[in-house]
Amino acid sequence: LDVDTGINLGAAFWADGVGSPNLSLGVSWNHTMDADYSESATGILFGAAVGLNLAIEHDIDAFMVNAVFRDNSSNSKMHPYLGGGVGFAKVDVDVSAALTVNGQVFSAGAVSDDDTPFAAQITGGFDYDISENAYLGVNATYFMTEATLFGADVEFDSFRVMAILGIT
Repeated sequence: LDVDTGINLGAAFWADGVGSPNLSLGVSWNHTMDADYSESATGILFGAAVGLNLAIEHDIDAFMVNAVFRDNSSNSKMHPYLGGGVGFAKVDVDVSAALTVNGQVFSAGAVSDDDTPFAAQITGGFDYDISENAYLGVNATYFMTEATLFGADVEFDSFRVMAILGIT
């Protein structure tokens, strides 16, 4: 599905220096919303102006276990990182259709489906220490999952860029 720009909110908990000074392990939750798909078609049928509008709205809640290699040295305030994660995604989809005939709108119905498939992500970014107990950062993630919805396999791949506020 080719969708509009959406919103992603999330939270993560990290443990630095796990088994190696530069290995960080964490768990995360991300909620993706407002990335909707809409398609319309119009034409003339038996002399009447006819239109059909199809709208697909989806929400994804992803629960991931992550590992990143991060510069955890105290010599610098900047901490770049690169890594990935695996987990699962709760995908909910609502599909609605409306038919317009000569300006009169008729609901053609609405259906919904959900799936909880495997998910994976590749992530990278940096943190910048603004104090001893707080940091700001930027994270870029490529997220991948494939849900079975309405009997079809649908890929939900997205590129996410997020601002980070962290408290240690």
